[in-house]
Amino acid sequence: MSTLKVSAVVMALLMGGCATTPASLEPVAPIKGSPSEEVDTDYSPALECLASYARSQAYPAPRVAIGHIMDLTGAQDSFLGKRLTQGATLMAITAVSKAGMRVVERFDMGVVQVELDYANKGLVRDAPTRLRDNVQGQIEGTDLYLVGGITEFNPNIRSSGGNLYIGGNGSADAAAALSKSSYVFDVGLDLRLIDVKSTEVIAVKSLRKQLRGYEYEAGVFGFMSNSLIDAGGGARGIEPTQSAVRNMIERAVFEFMSNLYNLSEGSCLTKAPTERAAAIVEEPSSSSAPADGAVQPPAAQSSGPLAPPIGDQGGPTVAKAPVAIRGRSLS
Repeated sequence: MSTLKVSAVVMALLMGGCATTPASLEPVAPIKGSPSEEVDTDYSPALECLASYARSQAYPAPRVAIGHIMDLTGAQDSFLGKRLTQGATLMAITAVSKAGMRVVERFDMGVVQVELDYANKGLVRDAPTRLRDNVQGQIEGTDLYLVGGITEFNPNIRSSGGNLYIGGNGSADAAAALSKSSYVFDVGLDLRLIDVKSTEVIAVKSLRKQLRGYEYEAGVFGFMSNSLIDAGGGARGIEPTQSAVRNMIERAVFEFMSNLYNLSEGSCLTKAPTERAAAIVEEPSSSSAPADGAVQPPAAQSSGPLAPPIGDQGGPTVAKAPVAIRGRSLS
């Protein structure tokens, strides 16, 4: 049979198979893994403890904005791309919110700016017969803002390993091999907290975290009767790099905000989780003068919540957050 005839037969069989394919197939059920869960670090309970303390005060927490926290290391992988997270800013927003601070959006103002522009042109309505008006003071001001970057990535600080081979002299003798290796690398970041009104950098934090990885391998080789046996296995593990960045950000945010409240770190870090909130509220707040950089309620200013931004008459009423930085009132 010629090559042309063979090709024709193959094509006919393939087309026949396509013609007999069922018109509808049952969808394949996707594989399900572990459920979604909250993302926490070692410092998340301390942030929640700090939030409980902030809510217990008679004055509102400061308004905090988060600027760009970028990966400045330039570390790249040929296949996977960026080696460090590009979402450090979002991690910081979450951490500041966990700490009980009032977060003011300044990172992604695109939708807000569009809404403001549309309202100025009379294109936005809040009710079928009511247009939205932009009024003075409707946007919350910022007391502090957090900014910085991921500044270090050292991919191989130290590595070590070893191999063991056991076998006979003959070509048919059994043999076994073991190997072990470990390595250490680190990642670091620098953050700063800034007084918006004066642009003074009131606190700076530089953190680094070492991460470890390991790899084990084992194998056996030998003959049994007339059969060949060749088996091997191993394990590999590494600390998550992106989780390490989140860990450092949460620690920095906790230290920044606890210092604003003149709060000792041990109040939220050393006690058991069930003791933290109760112990922190019992700390005296008026028996001694606040330390430099602490949040202080102004003596003559109301400590109630923010008034409604837009009243029925007379325009907006905006209350300022009673915050003081380094002894200077931000209110």
